[in-house]
Amino acid sequence: MQDRKEIENCLSQARERCETEPEQAIAIAEKALKHLSQRDLKARAEALYAKGVALYRMNDFQSAENAVEQAKTLYEQIGDSAGVASSSNTIGNIALALGDYAKALDAYQKSLKIWTDIGNTKALATLLSNLGNVYYNLSDYPTALEYHQRALGLREKLGDEREIAISLNNLGVVYADCADYECAKEIFEKCLKLKEKFATPTALASSYINLGNVLRNLGKVEEAKTCYEKAKQMYQDDGRDAGVAIALHGLGKIYLEENRNKEAKAYIAKSIEIFERRGMKRELMLAFLSLGKVYASLQQVD
Repeated sequence: MQDRKEIENCLSQARERCETEPEQAIAIAEKALKHLSQRDLKARAEALYAKGVALYRMNDFQSAENAVEQAKTLYEQIGDSAGVASSSNTIGNIALALGDYAKALDAYQKSLKIWTDIGNTKALATLLSNLGNVYYNLSDYPTALEYHQRALGLREKLGDEREIAISLNNLGVVYADCADYECAKEIFEKCLKLKEKFATPTALASSYINLGNVLRNLGKVEEAKTCYEKAKQMYQDDGRDAGVAIALHGLGKIYLEENRNKEAKAYIAKSIEIFERRGMKRELMLAFLSLGKVYASLQQVD
């Protein structure tokens, strides 16, 4: 694979598929690495980076970090600042997924500095959003809100509705965790209005779940129920049983609050069955807590 056009085509395919078809991206990247000259540092860095992102998408975090670190080293050797910044951002994503928040912050800050120097507004918005996610996981909600609001401001200037929707969703999640449900409701509704223009059923369903949770906390039971039902149908249409389980759990909690205990038990039990099959430990724990409340309520009725 010495022809430059062939190399570029191969690397382009790896980049394009690392998000949506990660297994194919890895195969293409490994083929490129096998045939590339050791002296072609730029092309090897690109192949390693695409492989690392694909591995990250497949949740193989250790292998992903190894590939991206190698790519970053090559980018540093050839003085490719954008490559170093992208690699640092991905290293931050991996650290965040592993719960290593100190490492994630360090990697994101390094990437942020480079993109600031380069002047890439879109990349800056992404880094600010990522930093907001770290501080959210650290329960530092004021700092998380600050970063997400800054990211939203940049994205609004760029006019990218998909990215704006991401920032709105992030802000809504933080406000909901702060129990500012009215503000969260307003933001989630705005987010949904945008996403209806372009989002997949699964992406829309996740926003309906968020809005349903907020409405339930506001005591707007029928509106919340409608959101959960819409989400359940969308997840079913898209073949996403994990999402269906989340919607069922939400409906079960509403029926519990309405003292419709038998219905609550049926919905939550079904969600537990799916969570167990899918290995969704956090959701499973929460569903068991809800089921415990159902049994306690049934005993009180008896």
